[in-house]
Amino acid sequence: MTDLFQRKSLSLPDGNLSYLAGPYTAGRPNLNFIHATGFNANTYISVLEPLTRYVNIYAPDLRGHGLGTLHNDPGLLGGNWEIYRQDFYRFLDFINEPIYLVGHSVGAAISLAGAVHRQDLLRGILLIEASLPAVGRSAENPFKITTLPEAARKRRKHFPSRQVAIKNYFGKGAFQTWQTRAISDYINGGTITLDDGSVELSCNPEWEATSFEAAERNPWPVIRKVTCPIMLIHGNRNSTCEPSGVEYFKKIQPSAQIIQISNASHFLPLEKPDLVVKAALSLITDKPYNERVMSRNENTN
Repeated sequence: MTDLFQRKSLSLPDGNLSYLAGPYTAGRPNLNFIHATGFNANTYISVLEPLTRYVNIYAPDLRGHGLGTLHNDPGLLGGNWEIYRQDFYRFLDFINEPIYLVGHSVGAAISLAGAVHRQDLLRGILLIEASLPAVGRSAENPFKITTLPEAARKRRKHFPSRQVAIKNYFGKGAFQTWQTRAISDYINGGTITLDDGSVELSCNPEWEATSFEAAERNPWPVIRKVTCPIMLIHGNRNSTCEPSGVEYFKKIQPSAQIIQISNASHFLPLEKPDLVVKAALSLITDKPYNERVMSRNENTN
């Protein structure tokens, strides 16, 4: 984590929700970013850091991820993501200011729910690699029919040091397309130091696997209810945005900006963070995505 961000916590009935907060300037737009399953807020520092020039940043760690202390028995997931939604509703109510929401994967689904929960606060929402199933196949879970739950359960949890953990992930599996910094940020925001100096992943592999298996496959009722400006960006390979799902999204949100990013996958924020920054600024400034990224001297008011 850079010096730009403070690690803070919000007390909830069964523990603390941990979150990153960027420099706060009254009168600037607020933006909340929610990470994907298995990751944490710090993983996305390469996206969040440039945005601090323009907006007040909030980035919570979902329950069972990052550095929070909320109860994380996998049975709490109950076959859906409702517990993530309830935690986020409390977080949004805590912020209680006009806000833009940005979410990656499960973070997109939880952001959509938040946009409906507090329509009075919402100024816009950016969905990154949301789960948009092929029309007619809403019952299928893309994470159950892949190896993601199995891989999560096999994930190595304990390492002699953070440096060893970082080295372990370079060039492997889903991490092979990530920018180098993103892997370091993932480990730094998602490991706990033990008494002997070794570290372990803070996201229990069983929690991560169960979260994948709990993925919900009917986003359409919530998407229909969103009334604020909405934008979708997705990769052109290994994406959870099925082509017919994207077309249906266009049908029910005809004013949405939809951008497909070339040479990017489901992990596009960690592959091409600069393009995610550009998309977020497009939403905030209400300019088309192909506009240049704002300079330091411009503002979003």
